[in-house]
Amino acid sequence: MEKSGVLVNSGSGGGIRVAFTGSLPEPEDIIANPAYSPAAALFQEQLLEALDASAECEVSHVFAGRPLPSYPRHARIAIRGARASRAGRFPMSRLGFLNLGLLKPATLSLSLLPRVLAWAWRERARSRLILLYNTTSPPAIIAVLAGLLSRTQVVAIVADINVPGSGLVSRSLLRRLEYRLQVRTLRYLDGVVVLTERMRVDFAPRLPALLMEGAVSDTLLQDPLPGRASGTGACAIMYAGHLSALKGLPLLLEAFERLVGPGYELWLTGDGPMRPDVEAAAQRDPRIRYFGMLPYERVVTLLRRATVLVNPHSGAMASSRYLFPSKLLEFLASGRPVITTVSTPEVRQEYGAVAYLLEEESAEGLRAMIETVASLPERERQARGEAARMLLRERKTWRTQGARIAHFLARVVREGSGLPERELVGPHAGRQ
Repeated sequence: MEKSGVLVNSGSGGGIRVAFTGSLPEPEDIIANPAYSPAAALFQEQLLEALDASAECEVSHVFAGRPLPSYPRHARIAIRGARASRAGRFPMSRLGFLNLGLLKPATLSLSLLPRVLAWAWRERARSRLILLYNTTSPPAIIAVLAGLLSRTQVVAIVADINVPGSGLVSRSLLRRLEYRLQVRTLRYLDGVVVLTERMRVDFAPRLPALLMEGAVSDTLLQDPLPGRASGTGACAIMYAGHLSALKGLPLLLEAFERLVGPGYELWLTGDGPMRPDVEAAAQRDPRIRYFGMLPYERVVTLLRRATVLVNPHSGAMASSRYLFPSKLLEFLASGRPVITTVSTPEVRQEYGAVAYLLEEESAEGLRAMIETVASLPERERQARGEAARMLLRERKTWRTQGARIAHFLARVVREGSGLPERELVGPHAGRQ
Protein backbone atom coordinates (compact mmCIF):
# COMPACT_ATOMS: atom_id res chain seq x y z
CA MET A 1 0.00 0.00 0.00
CA GLU A 2 3.01 2.33 0.26
CA LYS A 3 2.41 5.35 -1.94
CA SER A 4 4.71 6.19 -4.81
CA GLY A 5 3.80 9.84 -5.33
CA VAL A 6 1.17 10.33 -8.05
CA LEU A 7 1.73 13.35 -10.26
CA VAL A 8 -1.27 15.63 -10.78
CA ASN A 9 -1.84 17.35 -14.12
CA SER A 10 -1.18 21.05 -13.92
CA GLY A 11 -4.08 23.44 -14.18
CA SER A 12 -3.95 26.81 -15.80
CA GLY A 13 -3.03 29.84 -13.73
CA GLY A 14 -2.59 30.39 -10.00
CA GLY A 15 -0.80 28.28 -7.45
CA ILE A 16 -1.41 24.76 -6.22
CA ARG A 17 -4.86 24.41 -4.70
CA VAL A 18 -4.50 23.26 -1.09
CA ALA A 19 -7.14 21.58 1.07
CA PHE A 20 -6.08 22.02 4.69
CA THR A 21 -7.28 19.71 7.46
CA GLY A 22 -6.74 20.55 11.10
CA SER A 23 -8.41 21.37 14.39
CA LEU A 24 -9.57 24.96 14.92
CA PRO A 25 -11.71 26.20 17.81
CA GLU A 26 -14.97 28.08 17.92
CA PRO A 27 -14.87 31.09 20.29
CA GLU A 28 -16.72 29.16 23.00
CA ASP A 29 -14.13 26.35 22.86
CA ILE A 30 -11.35 28.58 24.16
CA ILE A 31 -12.66 29.07 27.70
CA ALA A 32 -11.87 26.39 30.32
CA ASN A 33 -11.05 23.76 27.70
CA PRO A 34 -8.11 21.40 28.43
CA ALA A 35 -8.09 20.21 24.80
CA TYR A 36 -7.55 23.71 23.41
CA SER A 37 -3.96 24.69 22.65
CA PRO A 38 -3.43 28.40 21.94
CA ALA A 39 -0.06 27.58 20.35
CA ALA A 40 -1.58 24.99 17.99
CA ALA A 41 -4.41 27.31 16.98
CA LEU A 42 -2.03 30.21 16.34
CA PHE A 43 0.33 27.94 14.36
CA GLN A 44 -2.49 26.81 12.06
CA GLU A 45 -3.91 30.31 11.56
CA GLN A 46 -0.53 31.82 10.69
CA LEU A 47 0.39 28.85 8.49
CA LEU A 48 -2.78 29.34 6.42
CA GLU A 49 -2.10 33.04 5.95
CA ALA A 50 1.57 32.44 5.06
CA LEU A 51 0.77 29.74 2.50
CA ASP A 52 -1.93 31.79 0.86
CA ALA A 53 0.43 34.78 0.64
CA SER A 54 2.94 32.72 -1.34
CA ALA A 55 3.01 32.62 -5.12
CA GLU A 56 3.02 28.80 -5.22
CA CYS A 57 0.03 27.81 -3.08
CA GLU A 58 -3.59 28.86 -2.73
CA VAL A 59 -5.61 27.61 0.24
CA SER A 60 -8.95 26.82 -1.37
CA HIS A 61 -10.71 25.08 1.53
CA VAL A 62 -10.25 24.30 5.23
CA PHE A 63 -11.71 21.17 6.83
CA ALA A 64 -11.61 21.55 10.59
CA GLY A 65 -12.65 19.62 13.64
CA ARG A 66 -13.05 21.28 17.00
CA PRO A 67 -10.51 20.69 19.81
CA LEU A 68 -12.83 19.41 22.53
CA PRO A 69 -12.31 17.03 25.46
CA SER A 70 -14.28 13.81 25.11
CA TYR A 71 -17.58 13.25 26.85
CA PRO A 72 -18.23 13.52 29.82
CA ARG A 73 -15.53 16.21 30.21
CA HIS A 74 -17.41 18.03 27.46
CA ALA A 75 -21.18 18.13 27.93
CA ARG A 76 -22.17 17.11 24.39
CA ILE A 77 -21.68 13.78 22.65
CA ALA A 78 -22.86 14.75 19.16
CA ILE A 79 -20.91 17.68 17.67
CA ARG A 80 -22.63 18.95 14.56
CA GLY A 81 -20.77 19.85 11.41
CA ALA A 82 -21.48 22.93 9.33
CA ARG A 83 -21.52 23.40 5.57
CA ALA A 84 -20.64 27.07 5.45
CA SER A 85 -18.20 28.72 7.78
CA ARG A 86 -14.94 30.59 7.54
CA ALA A 87 -11.41 30.31 8.96
CA GLY A 88 -10.34 33.93 8.68
CA ARG A 89 -10.88 34.62 4.97
CA PHE A 90 -10.81 30.96 3.90
CA PRO A 91 -13.94 28.91 3.20
CA MET A 92 -14.25 26.22 5.85
CA SER A 93 -16.29 23.10 6.51
CA ARG A 94 -16.79 22.12 10.13
CA LEU A 95 -16.46 18.36 10.64
CA GLY A 96 -19.14 16.74 12.75
CA PHE A 97 -18.28 13.84 15.05
CA LEU A 98 -19.36 11.78 18.04
CA ASN A 99 -17.33 13.04 20.97
CA LEU A 100 -16.82 9.68 22.62
CA GLY A 101 -13.63 7.60 22.82
CA LEU A 102 -12.78 5.63 19.68
CA LEU A 103 -15.92 6.97 18.00
CA LYS A 104 -14.36 10.43 17.79
CA PRO A 105 -11.56 9.64 15.26
CA ALA A 106 -13.81 7.19 13.40
CA THR A 107 -16.65 9.68 12.92
CA LEU A 108 -14.25 12.52 12.11
CA SER A 109 -12.90 10.30 9.33
CA LEU A 110 -16.39 9.56 8.01
CA SER A 111 -17.15 13.27 8.05
CA LEU A 112 -13.94 14.22 6.25
CA LEU A 113 -13.73 11.64 3.45
CA PRO A 114 -16.75 12.65 1.28
CA ARG A 115 -15.99 16.34 1.74
CA VAL A 116 -12.36 16.03 0.61
CA LEU A 117 -13.38 13.88 -2.37
CA ALA A 118 -15.98 16.51 -3.35
CA TRP A 119 -13.30 19.21 -3.06
CA ALA A 120 -10.91 17.20 -5.26
CA TRP A 121 -13.63 16.79 -7.89
CA ARG A 122 -14.33 20.53 -7.90
CA GLU A 123 -10.59 21.22 -8.30
CA ARG A 124 -9.98 18.39 -10.79
CA ALA A 125 -8.61 20.76 -13.46
CA ARG A 126 -5.99 22.18 -11.08
CA SER A 127 -2.81 20.97 -9.43
CA ARG A 128 -3.85 20.15 -5.88
CA LEU A 129 -2.65 18.82 -2.55
CA ILE A 130 -4.15 17.77 0.79
CA LEU A 131 -2.21 19.31 3.69
CA LEU A 132 -2.65 17.93 7.20
CA TYR A 133 -1.84 19.62 10.50
CA ASN A 134 -0.63 16.63 12.51
CA THR A 135 -1.90 13.13 11.79
CA THR A 136 -4.32 12.27 14.59
CA SER A 137 -7.48 14.40 14.43
CA PRO A 138 -8.77 13.33 12.00
CA PRO A 139 -6.49 10.31 11.45
CA ALA A 140 -4.15 10.77 8.50
CA ILE A 141 -5.04 7.36 7.08
CA ILE A 142 -8.35 8.77 5.84
CA ALA A 143 -6.54 11.58 3.98
CA VAL A 144 -4.23 8.96 2.44
CA LEU A 145 -7.30 7.06 1.24
CA ALA A 146 -8.81 10.26 -0.16
CA GLY A 147 -5.54 10.98 -1.93
CA LEU A 148 -5.46 7.53 -3.54
CA LEU A 149 -9.08 7.76 -4.68
CA SER A 150 -8.74 11.26 -6.11
CA ARG A 151 -5.12 11.07 -7.35
CA THR A 152 -4.19 13.90 -5.00
CA GLN A 153 -0.95 14.03 -3.05
CA VAL A 154 -0.92 14.28 0.73
CA VAL A 155 1.61 16.04 2.95
CA ALA A 156 1.51 16.40 6.73
CA ILE A 157 2.98 19.07 8.95
CA VAL A 158 4.01 16.98 11.95
CA ALA A 159 4.16 19.47 14.80
CA ASP A 160 4.40 16.85 17.53
CA ILE A 161 4.35 13.13 18.18
CA ASN A 162 3.35 12.27 21.74
CA VAL A 163 4.64 8.95 23.03
CA PRO A 164 1.96 7.52 25.35
CA GLY A 165 2.96 7.71 28.99
CA SER A 166 5.90 10.01 28.27
CA GLY A 167 4.70 13.55 28.41
CA LEU A 168 1.27 14.89 27.55
CA VAL A 169 -0.81 11.76 26.91
CA SER A 170 -1.55 8.70 29.04
CA ARG A 171 -0.83 5.05 28.27
CA SER A 172 -4.52 4.28 27.80
CA LEU A 173 -5.54 1.83 25.10
CA LEU A 174 -6.99 4.64 22.99
CA ARG A 175 -3.80 6.69 23.16
CA ARG A 176 -1.61 3.69 22.31
CA LEU A 177 -3.79 2.81 19.32
CA GLU A 178 -3.74 6.45 18.20
CA TYR A 179 0.07 6.56 18.45
CA ARG A 180 0.57 3.32 16.49
CA LEU A 181 -1.78 4.45 13.73
CA GLN A 182 -0.10 7.87 13.62
CA VAL A 183 3.47 6.63 13.17
CA ARG A 184 2.56 3.79 10.79
CA THR A 185 0.57 6.09 8.53
CA LEU A 186 3.47 8.51 8.04
CA ARG A 187 5.20 6.18 5.55
CA TYR A 188 2.23 6.37 3.19
CA LEU A 189 2.32 10.14 2.81
CA ASP A 190 3.95 11.92 -0.12
CA GLY A 191 6.02 14.21 2.10
CA VAL A 192 6.33 15.63 5.61
CA VAL A 193 7.20 18.93 7.21
CA VAL A 194 8.80 18.16 10.58
CA LEU A 195 9.78 20.27 13.57
CA THR A 196 12.65 18.01 14.64
CA GLU A 197 14.99 15.87 12.58
CA ARG A 198 14.30 12.84 14.79
CA MET A 199 10.69 12.77 13.59
CA ARG A 200 11.82 12.06 10.05
CA VAL A 201 14.69 9.75 10.96
CA ASP A 202 12.60 7.54 13.26
CA PHE A 203 9.27 7.48 11.42
CA ALA A 204 9.59 8.64 7.80
CA PRO A 205 13.19 8.12 6.64
CA ARG A 206 12.29 7.57 2.96
CA LEU A 207 9.97 10.52 2.47
CA PRO A 208 10.79 13.93 1.03
CA ALA A 209 10.93 16.14 4.11
CA LEU A 210 11.37 19.74 5.14
CA LEU A 211 12.68 20.77 8.55
CA MET A 212 11.35 23.85 10.31
CA GLU A 213 11.42 24.63 14.04
CA GLY A 214 8.37 26.86 14.04
CA ALA A 215 8.03 30.54 13.20
CA VAL A 216 6.94 33.87 14.68
CA SER A 217 4.75 36.56 13.20
CA ASP A 218 6.38 39.42 11.32
CA THR A 219 4.25 41.85 13.36
CA LEU A 220 5.72 40.64 16.65
CA LEU A 221 9.24 41.33 15.40
CA GLN A 222 8.39 44.72 13.90
CA ASP A 223 7.46 46.13 17.31
CA PRO A 224 10.23 48.15 19.00
CA LEU A 225 12.64 46.33 21.29
CA PRO A 226 11.30 46.62 24.83
CA GLY A 227 13.17 48.86 27.21
CA ARG A 228 13.85 48.23 30.86
CA ALA A 229 12.10 45.35 32.56
CA SER A 230 9.37 45.80 35.17
CA GLY A 231 10.18 48.51 37.70
CA THR A 232 9.12 46.50 40.77
CA GLY A 233 12.74 46.23 41.87
CA ALA A 234 12.58 42.42 41.85
CA CYS A 235 14.05 40.07 39.27
CA ALA A 236 10.98 38.79 37.44
CA ILE A 237 11.44 35.25 36.12
CA MET A 238 8.69 34.17 33.72
CA TYR A 239 7.32 31.09 32.00
CA ALA A 240 4.22 31.09 29.77
CA GLY A 241 2.74 27.97 28.25
CA HIS A 242 1.46 24.50 29.03
CA LEU A 243 1.76 23.60 32.71
CA SER A 244 3.08 20.03 32.63
CA ALA A 245 6.03 17.87 33.58
CA LEU A 246 7.05 17.57 29.92
CA LYS A 247 7.31 21.35 29.71
CA GLY A 248 9.60 21.35 32.76
CA LEU A 249 7.40 22.90 35.46
CA PRO A 250 8.80 20.67 38.28
CA LEU A 251 12.32 21.81 37.39
CA LEU A 252 11.34 25.47 37.35
CA LEU A 253 9.39 25.38 40.62
CA GLU A 254 12.18 23.56 42.45
CA ALA A 255 14.82 25.94 41.09
CA PHE A 256 12.79 28.94 42.22
CA GLU A 257 12.48 27.51 45.74
CA ARG A 258 16.27 27.63 45.91
CA LEU A 259 16.41 31.34 45.08
CA VAL A 260 16.58 33.02 48.46
CA GLY A 261 15.13 36.39 49.38
CA PRO A 262 12.46 38.85 48.24
CA GLY A 263 14.52 40.03 45.26
CA TYR A 264 12.99 37.39 42.97
CA GLU A 265 9.50 36.89 41.55
CA LEU A 266 8.18 34.02 39.45
CA TRP A 267 5.47 34.88 36.89
CA LEU A 268 3.49 31.98 35.43
CA THR A 269 0.66 31.90 32.92
CA GLY A 270 -1.06 29.06 31.10
CA ASP A 271 -3.00 25.92 31.90
CA GLY A 272 -2.42 22.20 32.06
CA PRO A 273 -2.29 19.17 34.37
CA MET A 274 0.12 20.89 36.77
CA ARG A 275 -2.12 23.90 37.34
CA PRO A 276 -3.05 22.68 40.88
CA ASP A 277 0.67 22.37 41.72
CA VAL A 278 1.30 25.91 40.45
CA GLU A 279 -1.64 27.30 42.42
CA ALA A 280 -0.46 25.50 45.57
CA ALA A 281 3.08 26.86 45.10
CA ALA A 282 1.69 30.39 44.72
CA GLN A 283 -0.23 29.95 48.00
CA ARG A 284 2.92 28.85 49.82
CA ASP A 285 5.25 31.47 48.36
CA PRO A 286 4.00 35.07 47.93
CA ARG A 287 6.80 35.69 45.41
CA ILE A 288 5.01 33.43 42.88
CA ARG A 289 2.34 35.10 40.75
CA TYR A 290 0.05 32.86 38.73
CA PHE A 291 -1.95 34.82 36.16
CA GLY A 292 -4.04 31.95 34.80
CA MET A 293 -4.97 31.86 31.11
CA LEU A 294 -4.49 35.27 29.52
CA PRO A 295 -5.16 36.74 26.06
CA TYR A 296 -2.14 36.46 23.78
CA GLU A 297 -1.52 40.22 23.76
CA ARG A 298 -1.37 40.28 27.57
CA VAL A 299 1.10 37.39 27.60
CA VAL A 300 3.38 39.26 25.17
CA THR A 301 3.24 42.35 27.40
CA LEU A 302 4.28 40.34 30.45
CA LEU A 303 7.11 38.62 28.54
CA ARG A 304 8.52 42.02 27.63
CA ARG A 305 8.36 43.25 31.22
CA ALA A 306 10.10 40.22 32.74
CA THR A 307 13.79 40.20 33.62
CA VAL A 308 14.54 36.63 32.55
CA LEU A 309 12.45 34.13 30.58
CA VAL A 310 12.87 30.40 31.19
CA ASN A 311 12.06 27.57 28.78
CA PRO A 312 12.55 24.50 31.05
CA HIS A 313 11.26 21.94 28.50
CA SER A 314 12.28 18.46 29.67
CA GLY A 315 14.71 16.55 27.50
CA ALA A 316 14.46 13.36 29.56
CA MET A 317 11.11 12.06 28.32
CA ALA A 318 10.77 10.01 25.13
CA SER A 319 8.31 12.52 23.65
CA SER A 320 10.91 15.30 23.88
CA ARG A 321 12.77 14.20 20.76
CA TYR A 322 9.58 14.64 18.72
CA LEU A 323 8.56 18.05 20.11
CA PHE A 324 10.34 21.27 19.29
CA PRO A 325 9.72 23.77 22.15
CA SER A 326 7.99 26.37 19.98
CA LYS A 327 7.57 28.69 22.97
CA LEU A 328 11.30 29.28 22.73
CA LEU A 329 10.84 31.36 19.57
CA GLU A 330 8.10 33.42 21.19
CA PHE A 331 10.36 34.06 24.19
CA LEU A 332 13.29 35.08 21.99
CA ALA A 333 11.03 37.42 20.00
CA SER A 334 10.25 39.35 23.19
CA GLY A 335 13.77 40.76 23.35
CA ARG A 336 14.36 39.54 26.91
CA PRO A 337 17.20 37.15 27.86
CA VAL A 338 16.11 33.52 27.60
CA ILE A 339 17.39 30.52 29.53
CA THR A 340 16.54 27.23 27.83
CA THR A 341 17.17 23.54 28.22
CA VAL A 342 18.59 21.68 25.21
CA SER A 343 15.66 19.30 24.69
CA THR A 344 16.48 18.76 20.98
CA PRO A 345 19.70 19.22 18.98
CA GLU A 346 17.98 21.97 16.96
CA VAL A 347 17.87 24.19 20.07
CA ARG A 348 21.67 24.21 20.28
CA GLN A 349 22.28 24.38 16.53
CA GLU A 350 19.92 27.25 15.77
CA TYR A 351 19.70 29.27 18.98
CA GLY A 352 22.83 28.48 21.02
CA ALA A 353 24.37 31.86 20.16
CA VAL A 354 21.38 33.94 21.27
CA ALA A 355 19.96 32.01 24.25
CA TYR A 356 21.55 30.91 27.51
CA LEU A 357 21.77 27.11 27.35
CA LEU A 358 21.14 25.04 30.47
CA GLU A 359 23.36 22.05 29.78
CA GLU A 360 22.36 20.09 32.89
CA GLU A 361 18.67 19.79 33.73
CA SER A 362 18.95 20.20 37.48
CA ALA A 363 17.25 22.58 39.88
CA GLU A 364 20.60 23.73 41.23
CA GLY A 365 21.96 24.35 37.75
CA LEU A 366 18.89 26.37 36.77
CA ARG A 367 19.05 28.36 40.02
CA ALA A 368 22.67 29.25 39.38
CA MET A 369 22.01 30.25 35.76
CA ILE A 370 19.09 32.48 36.74
CA GLU A 371 21.32 34.26 39.24
CA THR A 372 24.08 34.63 36.65
CA VAL A 373 21.84 36.04 33.91
CA ALA A 374 20.00 38.32 36.33
CA SER A 375 23.31 39.79 37.51
CA LEU A 376 24.42 40.78 33.99
CA PRO A 377 24.27 44.47 33.07
CA GLU A 378 20.96 45.43 31.47
CA ARG A 379 22.85 46.61 28.38
CA GLU A 380 24.35 43.15 27.89
CA ARG A 381 20.98 41.43 28.31
CA GLN A 382 19.39 43.79 25.79
CA ALA A 383 22.18 43.13 23.29
CA ARG A 384 21.51 39.39 23.51
CA GLY A 385 17.79 40.04 23.08
CA GLU A 386 18.35 42.18 19.97
CA ALA A 387 20.63 39.50 18.47
CA ALA A 388 17.86 36.93 18.97
CA ARG A 389 15.30 39.15 17.28
CA MET A 390 17.64 39.76 14.36
CA LEU A 391 18.11 36.01 13.87
CA LEU A 392 14.34 35.47 13.94
CA ARG A 393 13.75 38.29 11.45
CA GLU A 394 16.23 36.75 9.03
CA ARG A 395 15.15 33.10 9.25
CA LYS A 396 12.09 32.39 11.34
CA THR A 397 9.22 34.67 10.36
CA TRP A 398 6.04 33.14 8.99
CA ARG A 399 6.66 35.01 5.75
CA THR A 400 10.02 33.24 5.32
CA GLN A 401 8.96 29.83 6.60
CA GLY A 402 5.65 29.97 4.73
CA ALA A 403 7.50 30.56 1.47
CA ARG A 404 9.78 27.58 2.20
CA ILE A 405 6.83 25.32 2.98
CA ALA A 406 4.94 26.47 -0.12
CA HIS A 407 7.98 25.80 -2.31
CA PHE A 408 8.38 22.34 -0.79
CA LEU A 409 4.70 21.52 -1.34
CA ALA A 410 4.92 22.70 -4.94
CA ARG A 411 7.94 20.48 -5.55
CA VAL A 412 6.18 17.47 -4.04
CA VAL A 413 3.25 18.01 -6.43
CA ARG A 414 5.47 18.64 -9.48
CA GLU A 415 8.10 15.97 -8.89
CA GLY A 416 6.31 13.42 -6.71
CA SER A 417 8.43 10.39 -5.91
CA GLY A 418 11.31 11.86 -7.90
CA LEU A 419 12.01 14.47 -5.22
CA PRO A 420 15.26 13.53 -3.45
CA GLU A 421 14.52 12.16 0.00
CA ARG A 422 16.91 14.30 2.02
CA GLU A 423 17.47 17.28 -0.20
CA LEU A 424 15.55 19.73 1.96
CA VAL A 425 16.34 18.28 5.40
CA GLY A 426 19.17 19.37 7.65
CA PRO A 427 19.99 20.93 11.00
CA HIS A 428 20.24 24.39 9.43
CA ALA A 429 17.36 24.14 6.96
CA GLY A 430 16.00 27.46 8.20
CA ARG A 431 19.03 29.21 6.73
CA GLN A 432 18.29 28.30 3.15
